[in-house]
Amino acid sequence: MSYLVNPYRYADSCENYSVTTTDNQQDMDGVIRNYSLKMLSGFSMIGCKIATAKFYVNYYTGYPQPTGTMNATLYNSSGAVRDTSSAINMSELTTSFAWKEFVFSSPSTVDADDFISFTAVYDNPPNTTNGWMQIARMNSGAPSEVELWLGGISSPDDVTQENVGREPTLELLV
Repeated sequence: MSYLVNPYRYADSCENYSVTTTDNQQDMDGVIRNYSLKMLSGFSMIGCKIATAKFYVNYYTGYPQPTGTMNATLYNSSGAVRDTSSAINMSELTTSFAWKEFVFSSPSTVDADDFISFTAVYDNPPNTTNGWMQIARMNSGAPSEVELWLGGISSPDDVTQENVGREPTLELLV
């Protein structure tokens, strides 16, 4: 059974979770390499197996296209990797935001306090010479059952928590 959470977000009991609009973006500029949604108790995807994660991304306008790969990772509450998607080459990015789909080879059931994380793995340090990418987000209106975390290259939550009603523009599909 589907139900309306708000006009921009819907859940479909283990079918999908979607944030379909954006009003801002997060630079993935070196310090921030992981952009993660922490799924708290009560979140609609708890108990579901996520087969695919889609993120709305681009590369920063005015700078060169970055090189490297990007992927999605499901972490448990301790930060251990539960599943990692196949990688997508950053050469597929444009300066316009577009959906990129990350497929998990063996979907894991989501538990409370797990993270779904978008990760940028650059070939060269991201800067004005090498370029960097961005991920779209909603600056307000996130449900209370999620938290937004920013992480470095090896962890979904080692940089800072930005739990201020923000969440990435994303789709989680079973």
